[in-house]
Amino acid sequence: MKTQVSLVNRFRNLIFGGLNKLIICSATVLAVSNAQAERTFFSDGTVQNWSTTTLNGSFSIEKGTTINVPNGVTINLIRSATYDTSFLATEATNSAYLNLSGSGRIEFDAEMAFALSDASGGPGVQRVLNMSGTSYMNPATLYVGQRADCVLNITDSAMIDVRADGQLYTPDIRIAKKDYGFKFTATVNQSGNSTIQSLGSGMSLGNENTAIYNMSGGKLILGGPITGAGADDQFNFTGGTIILKGGDYRNITDPTNAVWFSGGRATFDGTDTTIVPLDPLITEQPQSLTTGPGTTATMSVTAKGTGTFSYQWQQNGTNRVGQTKATLSLPNVALTDAGSWRCVVTGSLGTNTSKAVTLTVAQVGQVALNLYPGLNVTGTVGLKYRVEYANALTPNTWLTLTNLSPLSASPFFVLDPTPATLTNRFYRTVLLP
Repeated sequence: MKTQVSLVNRFRNLIFGGLNKLIICSATVLAVSNAQAERTFFSDGTVQNWSTTTLNGSFSIEKGTTINVPNGVTINLIRSATYDTSFLATEATNSAYLNLSGSGRIEFDAEMAFALSDASGGPGVQRVLNMSGTSYMNPATLYVGQRADCVLNITDSAMIDVRADGQLYTPDIRIAKKDYGFKFTATVNQSGNSTIQSLGSGMSLGNENTAIYNMSGGKLILGGPITGAGADDQFNFTGGTIILKGGDYRNITDPTNAVWFSGGRATFDGTDTTIVPLDPLITEQPQSLTTGPGTTATMSVTAKGTGTFSYQWQQNGTNRVGQTKATLSLPNVALTDAGSWRCVVTGSLGTNTSKAVTLTVAQVGQVALNLYPGLNVTGTVGLKYRVEYANALTPNTWLTLTNLSPLSASPFFVLDPTPATLTNRFYRTVLLP
């Protein structure tokens, strides 16, 4: 066994390391035979470009290592144990990355799972899987989050196709499902024409940790419902299509029965449930404003969707006569105009209501002094982040404060334009693809 392991390491260094002076055709397949269970570890902290190969057993990417599976490269994994899982893992101080681009593929043998991730980690340490182009992988089970923070970014026409032939592994997608006593956040960012599908089962979530699914495009196709949502889980659904096959899951208010987001239009064709984003969808919320008597106060809302929309602004929950445009305009504003304002947007497919904001009108001769909250965002310069806020830690209450695209300095000061008059105000940052 020692000889076999040394051969594996030797081949690994030649094929996956920096010694690319060997002439290896992109279609070359290297087979390493071993009757016993085996896992190949990549943990030297370098950036490695993989070439087409076959691995007898699974792999583990660790300790700050970055693995690239570029265009034209296929990695074939052959199961060598009863339970054989590949990991994107690391220890407490270094992130790890797996990048599939172009037509890069990882072909999993039957009963081989992929876990993102399976190690403890400190603040800011993540396991990141990036898929773009037409890249592809087909694990028996996809674990997004085990023990530590992780991010799955999938865009373009990339695809994750969870195998439906599993017997040992349940053929499903599990987000923040296992905790092992650790608290962490698992984030999925899906966009473009990408596809994530698990035809053999649905998607399950963990109640102990936080699952965040940001979907702006593509398809999420499941062989059953999404179950197990906790109080902190959320689905930010602004584009794309969700298809829940084999059942009527239109009751989207029940997270144990269908999906755990607050908005979406669901239809049932007698076989499958299809869910698309709300229409109209509010993309830009109004902002609170402080002004003086006699001035003109304006607020606006932006929505997208099908057809044309009608707008109705409300003051303290009551329709304001004449304020029926996307922009609220109050000339010669008076003290009676102060209060809570929101806009109800109606289209041919439904109605959506903006968040409520505050109009403050200062009296003549009065100086308005407002305290505004601010926060420092510390992250990696050059990466993209979204700063979000919520007034209560309940499901589906997080809203966008601003996007840092990209982060230009660290720390970076962000000002919240809403006066600090609320009892509670919570903030968080989300890493964007």
